[in-house]
Amino acid sequence: MPAPRIALLALIALMVLLPCLPQAHSQTCPEEAGTPGMPGIPGLPGRDGRDGEKGEKGEPGKALAADQLSVKGQKGEPGLVGVPGKMGRSGMSGNPGLPGPPGPVGEKGASGYHKLTLKSAFSVARGTIDHPTRLSPVRFNRIISNENGDYNPSTGKFRCKIPGSYYFVYHISSTEHLCVNMIRDSVKVASYCDHKINEFQVSSGGLALKLSAGQEVWLETTDYNGMIGTVGKQSVFSGFLLFPDHQEHRLPQLETRFCFFFRPTAAFLTFTKGVSSHCRTQPAPALKDAKTIAGRAHTAPPTMMSLRVVAVASFLLAVVTSSTNNSCPAERGYPGIPGIPGGPGQNGNDGLKGEKGDPGDSARQVKGEKGEQGELGAPGRAGPPGDPGPPGLPGLPGRKGPVGETGDISSMKQSVFSLRKTSNAPSRRDQPIRFDFPILLDKSAVRIEASVFICTTKGLYYFTYHASSRGALCINIKKNGVKVVGFCDHVQGTFQLTSGSVVLDLDFNDKISLEPTDKNSVLAAEGADSTFTGFLLFSST
Repeated sequence: MPAPRIALLALIALMVLLPCLPQAHSQTCPEEAGTPGMPGIPGLPGRDGRDGEKGEKGEPGKALAADQLSVKGQKGEPGLVGVPGKMGRSGMSGNPGLPGPPGPVGEKGASGYHKLTLKSAFSVARGTIDHPTRLSPVRFNRIISNENGDYNPSTGKFRCKIPGSYYFVYHISSTEHLCVNMIRDSVKVASYCDHKINEFQVSSGGLALKLSAGQEVWLETTDYNGMIGTVGKQSVFSGFLLFPDHQEHRLPQLETRFCFFFRPTAAFLTFTKGVSSHCRTQPAPALKDAKTIAGRAHTAPPTMMSLRVVAVASFLLAVVTSSTNNSCPAERGYPGIPGIPGGPGQNGNDGLKGEKGDPGDSARQVKGEKGEQGELGAPGRAGPPGDPGPPGLPGLPGRKGPVGETGDISSMKQSVFSLRKTSNAPSRRDQPIRFDFPILLDKSAVRIEASVFICTTKGLYYFTYHASSRGALCINIKKNGVKVVGFCDHVQGTFQLTSGSVVLDLDFNDKISLEPTDKNSVLAAEGADSTFTGFLLFSST
């Protein structure tokens, strides 16, 4: 038990026993009184007293003079921060954006097509009423068209530059008998005659020829040379390339290379062509541009870290540093992050109550001047963004794509033929006319059986004939034995030349033939040939 409590109990016991001692003494010793006892032990301090009463009200202050009433009071405290302002108006439209970057390199061009890259065609007219010189090239001196310049008007000859299959045709006005020979390198290929039965008449002839580079083709007249060429009575000679020979002619190919250069912000494509082209590698951006490149990237704003995170980071750093010091005694680690500041201590005890204030200077308080205006409130919320500016100018077009591959002529279907009749045997009604001499016939690409064309390549074809006769002649062009078109030309006792043509869409194994009616006086004689020609225009496979 604590000592103060023991002392208190002892004092209380002593005070209880003191009154009993005189009585006990008087009973045992009644003759005389005892000596007074010792003073008691002082008591413990009492509890704290109650709080004092409220002090009296101070005396009224002294009245101030009139000139003292305008004394400026102390500056008031700044006002509270104002409420954020209203949302601002929309901003003005932005300026047009910068031009976009150049577009990507175009796609590779489509494969070449020989009719776009290999061209040879001409049409020429004769502009004189004079008859041409016999057995000499007929000169057509007015150029209508002359693609590739293969026809020479000064010589009257076509000179082949692109080897392949060609088609030649003429339409000639005459005032006298006319016989025309088609010549290839001084060799007569076909001859057509048309004797005059009217004041003016038109004769025509044509066929397909296979030519090599440097070979020449022209027209000649015999003693029958009544050809003219005037307004309204034209004489025209034409020719054009049907199919080039892929074995003898190929377009040069350009070597192409692509070089790609990559950077952190964009990829650039460089195209070079030519045998000696090289690809160069562009260096990456220098280190000094790292901040610039990083600034272009989108980064999140830094966030504040709590003290706990700092503490954990400090602890981990201390552990790592300790581990580094233990494992690498040769190098000393960096000092750790300072520790967390200690928390605030407990509030101190209240101070002593101040003394009563002095009496006021006046019973009437003077109001100080209005304090200065408080600081401006925070800016209002930003207004909505202005309308987007107009789009920037379009970027520069991308580089032109590489040249397409040269068309593969070898894979193209080539179907062309020209046949000539040499037999004088009469043709039978509704039976195919026999053309027994092939002027141009590639049996690997064209199928002819008994002068009947049998389709092996599906597509559109052009068929034409030029037939000589000394009487009435009617010829039907038939497809699979069914008449498609028919042409008739009546004459008696003289030579004439008739012609006809048609474009047909054929499927595999379709058959095309020329068949006369009962007017069947077709001829095959020197200077009066009859020919049958056909060729593929567009393949459907």
